[in-house]
Amino acid sequence: MENFISTDSYQSLIDSWPNINHFNHRKKITYHYNTNFKYHHKDEDLDKTFKSYSDKFRLRQFYEFLIGEKFKDFYYKLLQTDTGKENFYLYSILSTMASKDSYLIPHFDGVAKGSKVKRGYNFIYFVDGYDKDLSLGGATGLYKDNEFKYPLLMPKTIKNSVLIYNILSTDFFHGFKSIECPDNTYRKTINFQVWEN
Repeated sequence: MENFISTDSYQSLIDSWPNINHFNHRKKITYHYNTNFKYHHKDEDLDKTFKSYSDKFRLRQFYEFLIGEKFKDFYYKLLQTDTGKENFYLYSILSTMASKDSYLIPHFDGVAKGSKVKRGYNFIYFVDGYDKDLSLGGATGLYKDNEFKYPLLMPKTIKNSVLIYNILSTDFFHGFKSIECPDNTYRKTINFQVWEN
């Protein structure tokens, strides 16, 4: 889904995006990138996520939008279910930054053990990144295999676009190749999950 938010809102988010020093480096054999600003639905408010930041911090305001009723109406209509809007909730949100040599190996998503989730969807909101070559800029794609050989779906841009997929599916893998982009260029995302009870 391209042009996810309005041009003005998008520019405001880009202009106020925190630098890499606000993110924590994460490296395992399966992934390598930076994360911060984790929100979980059990937290009930954003004070824990943004305890060192102002209420006017633009990223916090974007999270407020995501957990609000207006966005809930949007994803309820998008996912088209007959079970009722009250059965859907935003499970978690996490922001990331990835630079040169960052990667995410193709994998299936894991759902919490013992979870009774009936349906779950991952939204990867690509805020910004190296758009000249998406395969080298960190564009998360859906693949038939776990070696990036058989792509099924690739984003057309990683600026103000969203990739949405069913986290319970085992019909495809998702991930991104090791990033090869100019220095001081970052792949920026906000990832959030919508679950159905």
